[in-house]
Amino acid sequence: MGSVNRLEGPSLQGSDLEIRVRDVNPRTQILELLKDFTRSQITGHEQYSRGDGEIRENHHLEATDFGQWVLGKQSEPNPKVACTMSCYEIILYAAHRNESMSELFLKTLYAEQRPCKWMDEVLCKEKAVLHSADPKYLRFRPKPGDLILFGDKDKRCKPSTSVHVVTAVGNQRGPIEVISHHNGRPQMITLSELCEREMTHLNGQEMVFSTPQWANT
Repeated sequence: MGSVNRLEGPSLQGSDLEIRVRDVNPRTQILELLKDFTRSQITGHEQYSRGDGEIRENHHLEATDFGQWVLGKQSEPNPKVACTMSCYEIILYAAHRNESMSELFLKTLYAEQRPCKWMDEVLCKEKAVLHSADPKYLRFRPKPGDLILFGDKDKRCKPSTSVHVVTAVGNQRGPIEVISHHNGRPQMITLSELCEREMTHLNGQEMVFSTPQWANT
């Protein structure tokens, strides 16, 4: 029988505030935490800064409770209490809860205003084009915990976590299912539903997917 890892910190299930992670792979552990977050009090909020390391007037990373915490302006968000995070921050938060990302490293990324740049260029260094929301062959489908990044043709922006990023559930048949954090609480949804109903500006945009290289940072 396999062992069960237990992570300390506020949980979403049970009064003992305990999270049980059923896998030793950081990618799938983080996916499980994100699934838990769909039942949390975390709501979506866009960050003003692109997080690409370029300092701009009136751009900052303080628009969310997650950003406020990383920048030392408030305590760590509790998923059981109303709090805000952007689409990429909820992924970073799950990685932090999973102990794949240290608070010190997060603080460094935010101090340098480059969380998205790091995610785009380091975490998701190897990328593949996602040609369809329902690929026929497995080799063209993202694996559980892979990240899917969207581009923005109007802004001439290649696929980036600063546009939108979702986490693949890893279903092998049918429309690709993802966990997306945009309006309200994070939710499990198909890519087709996301682009055609929830975030119509993403419809027709370039998509890539990547197996994130999580490590203890």
